[in-house]
Amino acid sequence: MGSEAVSNRCEARRGSRRRTLKTLYYRIPPSWRRLLDPLVRCYRLWDEIRPRFWIGDSQPRDDGLSISILCVAGTWERSFLFDQILGRQRRERCVGRAWLWNVAKVWARKGPHCCAILVYVRPGFRRFLGSQKWLHIPAWVVGEVELPLSPQVLATGNVKEDLRKIRKSALGYTVTRDLQQFEDFYANMYVPHARRFYGDGARIWPRGLLLKHLDHGEILLVTRQGQPVAGNLISYAEAEPLLVVSGVRDGDRRALRDGVGGAIYHLSFRHLTEQGFTRVGLGKSRAFLRDGVLRYKKKLGMKLVGTSEGYFYLRVPHDTEASRAFLKDNPLILDDNGGLHGVVFVETNAGSLSEAQWAELDKEFSCQGLSCLWIVPLNSPDRPPRVPASWVSRISVRGASEVLGSPWGAAAFGECMGGCR
Repeated sequence: MGSEAVSNRCEARRGSRRRTLKTLYYRIPPSWRRLLDPLVRCYRLWDEIRPRFWIGDSQPRDDGLSISILCVAGTWERSFLFDQILGRQRRERCVGRAWLWNVAKVWARKGPHCCAILVYVRPGFRRFLGSQKWLHIPAWVVGEVELPLSPQVLATGNVKEDLRKIRKSALGYTVTRDLQQFEDFYANMYVPHARRFYGDGARIWPRGLLLKHLDHGEILLVTRQGQPVAGNLISYAEAEPLLVVSGVRDGDRRALRDGVGGAIYHLSFRHLTEQGFTRVGLGKSRAFLRDGVLRYKKKLGMKLVGTSEGYFYLRVPHDTEASRAFLKDNPLILDDNGGLHGVVFVETNAGSLSEAQWAELDKEFSCQGLSCLWIVPLNSPDRPPRVPASWVSRISVRGASEVLGSPWGAAAFGECMGGCR
């Protein structure tokens, strides 16, 4: 524990120095800053090829099991992964730098107890991870919704509840391009909302970048009794409008419970439909099927249309209780040669699932835009049972060895990841 505390203090000091240098860098006049660009690019390249490795440990669960992850990622991506997989009460520590191609050695020496290895690098650096196959999890998936919302979507319980809350709270909206309103939206809605709900994993877009979106867009402000309580930046830079970022004043959770969160979307849809648009981009979501933002957009009828900003590369080194718990608790979206597949790991044999259980899996995890939903039973690695005929067009059963390779079977890691047949 003493060495871990020392490591964390050293990393905190390094982080403080990096922030100070970054602040000083941006205070240099742009014309002079260009002289430093070659050095900055060289440092970034070196930082990606010889990154810092981190180990995160969850708090013991009710069954006494603890999940540990070996991770290579920047602050935003690492915080998201650890929050998603290990929870907010996890411990994390830096175990030093190493070359990307030595990731297996780092795992063997520093974290053999880790049940998964997750590496975030640009796709061009994938070759540095070695010849083994890795599962490709998009850093972000991109979705869109057709307007107006279909009767099927409007009839779902969640959407009906959203609309009921909007009526009950008497929420309205106004649209503006006023710079003062933008400043209020950025400082008092977007930033505090992101920080409150995403913590260290919050990705705060610079004010200047969002201001450029305003050049080709507008801010839709959700109002209650005439006062703005939330907002949404809409860009019209492309043929299809895009909901760029949103926020609730002061990150107020009570306002979200009163329907303000749903109003950001539904009032934006109403506004865009009145302007004649038939489709709107919902921006990016994380590629974890239990992620709250992804699940909310899915209930609005979102269709996945692509990926963005690289990949998390995943390996599960060995078959243990912890690795099985990790896989079962984290259904994923994988990218296989441009095709998106949902992957859900289950402990039970798929052949024992009832018709109602197949329907529940489809309802909970299928999403428009996925080529297929893969159900992977961890207890039947070699000959997975067939999917019932009523679900065969949407769901495929894959063996654990087919998806994960060793240690579940002799197949190379990630082999045979074709689409649904």
